[in-house]
Amino acid sequence: MRKDYIKNNLTGFEAKANSFKIDNQFYHIRAILVNPDGDRLDLTKGALYNISLADNLFDPFLKAEIMLYNDNHNIERMVPTPLNSQNGFTFRGDGRDILFLEIIPLKNTKEDYKLEEAKEYNTVFSLRNLFTVIEDTDTVIEGVLYKKLKLYDVDERKLLEKNIYFNSVNTLKLNDTNTLSGVPIFNLDNEERGNYTGIMLREILKFTLNQNDEDIFYIDSSSTSSQDVNYIDFENGLTKINYSSNTYKKAIDDLNYLYDIHNSNLDSKDFSILKKDYFTGKYTLINAKSFFDRANDKDESSTYTIEKIDISGGGSSENNNQGKRSAKNTPNFNEKSQALNFKFFNTSFDILNEKVNTKIVHEYDFEEKTFNLMQKDSNVINSKSKFEDYYVKNMIGKTEPFPSQINTNLKKLNFNYENVYNLYGGNENVRTSKGLNKLLKNTIMSNLGVELTLKGQMFRKSGKFISIDRDSNDPKNKFDDRFLGTYFIINVDHTFIKDDMYINRIFAVKTYYFDNLQFNEDLD
Repeated sequence: MRKDYIKNNLTGFEAKANSFKIDNQFYHIRAILVNPDGDRLDLTKGALYNISLADNLFDPFLKAEIMLYNDNHNIERMVPTPLNSQNGFTFRGDGRDILFLEIIPLKNTKEDYKLEEAKEYNTVFSLRNLFTVIEDTDTVIEGVLYKKLKLYDVDERKLLEKNIYFNSVNTLKLNDTNTLSGVPIFNLDNEERGNYTGIMLREILKFTLNQNDEDIFYIDSSSTSSQDVNYIDFENGLTKINYSSNTYKKAIDDLNYLYDIHNSNLDSKDFSILKKDYFTGKYTLINAKSFFDRANDKDESSTYTIEKIDISGGGSSENNNQGKRSAKNTPNFNEKSQALNFKFFNTSFDILNEKVNTKIVHEYDFEEKTFNLMQKDSNVINSKSKFEDYYVKNMIGKTEPFPSQINTNLKKLNFNYENVYNLYGGNENVRTSKGLNKLLKNTIMSNLGVELTLKGQMFRKSGKFISIDRDSNDPKNKFDDRFLGTYFIINVDHTFIKDDMYINRIFAVKTYYFDNLQFNEDLD
């Protein structure tokens, strides 16, 4: 557990005092405002009007917004009385006003709740995080004054604020004489000064956040024989570059630059996804193929498929020739897994035209002193083959799943392309990140989509998978072959409204067809 988080177990009284009963589920919701000047405001159940959390796959940090009752500006004007020992809270407005937020689904509000002992449960179902107040504004709803707080993750604020003058040389393991393999540091060439992007990402996070390995990464403590730290689900990557931060760059710029050119060091060499855990605050960097590998285990659901969602249909139980679209043993939570609203999205021509096309990589070979244009690995034909192998094969199909990527002759012959640039010359791994991996990511994001509204559950997170099926048996049809099945979650919104409503809005994408729809690709 991170050392900068508030840690304590809950007594039964504390759990009950902060409990919200929503859809027959008790939630412990604790929100505390603090600042360096000693102000502290424990927000009671009656003070919280709205809590909104936004989770995006390609943003490791949660965004949040909280609405507080603030009639007559009571939050900031509160005066101590015999019944109320709290002073008003003064917002500094410089990013140092901190909100500690804890949301835990409780099984029992009467017994003491051991937060740390229930770590496995909390990692899946709970949230505990520090947010910084970026903006506080007054707003009036139906004649009542509220205080609206716009919140960023504290880690993100630190990265946005700090210049760290980062250099890859500082991440190298030098010996006692400040040399690398006997070569003085000032004599190292550009390649020797470089390091792997995953290693540099870890060092940026540790230095900027002032945390140790054990605080913000998962560590395999069983390998005690080696001096090297064995990180769990945070890869070093394959891309190795010499990098030095410009003086105007903040830590977040360094992080995003290295993240953008990172390739996995696994066999797929595809792009990876950086995430921060809702509860532990620890970071992972996992390649996209591993996400899809963890969705299913043959015809059964695996660790990353979290739920089967039911949508309404017009069929009957007597007429069913569709075939099974969900993996076996996919969990279903009755009414909470019943979609309140849903909307499917077909692929968009404008997006496909701009994003899903051959990437022609321009680069300069410093050794041969030649300009090169390359597309062999990053054309749409090779990309579709990789896309199917990485992100489709592990899905469920009638006989086998088929990639939902249509390549007409115009695209195959490279009459539709995008110019991209590799500034690292002959570095083939940077070339892959700018070419093939950019195309693979674009293809996932530009694919078939669904937007769902459901009763809330905290375990729904970006990077997980859901299965969508009808709650009735319908005749086999091409629409269901396209849109029903396993989806990869891109965005999740968690919204608590007053003390009796919790809603999720999910946007997810699907990479395959359940059956071969035999689209004609022999077109200009």
